[in-house]
Formats: sequence, C-alpha cells, structure tokens
Amino acid sequence: MIVNILGAVNHPGQIVVQESADFASLLSVAGGITENANLKNVLVSRKEPDSNGIQAYKVDLRAYFKKGDRSSFIVFKPNDTVIIPEKGLTVEMVARYFGLIVSGATGVYYIKNL
Repeated sequence: MIVNILGAVNHPGQIVVQESADFASLLSVAGGITENANLKNVLVSRKEPDSNGIQAYKVDLRAYFKKGDRSSFIVFKPNDTVIIPEKGLTVEMVARYFGLIVSGATGVYYIKNL
C-alpha cells in the first residue's frame, strides 16, 4: 500500500509498505527522523474517515524512541499521510507541508485517472 510521509524525515514522499507496517517500518523506509523532529505531535491524516468518523490522529512517539514502547502506534491504511513536524512551527513550514500535501494529492489523482 502507499503511505505518504512528510516533514522531519530524511527521505519524505510517497512510499510503498506492507499492510502490516507500523511506525517503525515507515520511519525506516523514510530514512529515519531528523534532529529537529517533534515526536510529540506526529499527525496521521486519513483520506477517508474511519468508522468512528475520525480523519486525523495525533500520535506521541517519544515513548517509542525512549523505551521501544509501541502502544501509541496505530494501524496504517492506504493513502494515509504521516506528518512529522519540526520543533517550533513557522509559517514557512506550514506552507511547505501544504505544498507537499497538494503535490501528493495531485499525483494520486493522476495515477488513479490514467
């Protein structure tokens, strides 16, 4: 399945992972996090809301990086977008994320309509 990863990772973009992939797998394929990664406020955005009507999840990955605790992990679905923000949000970062999301959505649209 395709999952998008943006923000404070070494290789952001669309990646292909197995359906059983978790954050550890996703971050490995993305080349790991950068020094400025804000692990407390990771955002997972869904293309479609889940059965509870939730379309976005805020995830705190600090316990995973400190103790290996995977309890905050969620199950990814196709076309999820994971955004790992940098510490200290700026207008430039918001504009960059928005541009990347729009670019990714446009790419998915064209692929689906070929």
